[in-house]
Amino acid sequence: MNPVIKSAAAAMLSLSFSKSMLESMMRWDFKEGSARENLMQLCFSSLGSWFIILLTLVVSVLPPELLPLHASDQFSDNSLVHFMLNGYFLNMIAFAAAAFVLTWLFRFENILLLIIALLVKFSWLHINSAVAGVLSVLLSALCYRWWAVMD
Repeated sequence: MNPVIKSAAAAMLSLSFSKSMLESMMRWDFKEGSARENLMQLCFSSLGSWFIILLTLVVSVLPPELLPLHASDQFSDNSLVHFMLNGYFLNMIAFAAAAFVLTWLFRFENILLLIIALLVKFSWLHINSAVAGVLSVLLSALCYRWWAVMD
């Protein structure tokens, strides 16, 4: 099999950008397999994001009636809903910090990104907080990979 196709397939089958990147760096470090294929998998590791892109597209076409509890209709006096739907800077920082810590501890960035997309789709989260959450998930994953490489 062509090494380019083999490396691209390995990156796509990992279903995660960071998992593919860490696998290729570990195999490079422990000298498993061809160094050329490991470097190609590292280059193709962004292809592992196809799964979260597909799930986000599925979330985008879900009808809003699927979730019977809309934040704006049902919980007008709930302080948590007001906090999440408020686009103020401190709320964005708090949501970003929570997303950063959850990503750092559990390293399920695809699931957290999908949860953020669902919360925005069903009007449970302000778009500013969602952007801060997505950026903090990506920053946390990047910091974890940097820390893993330096260790």
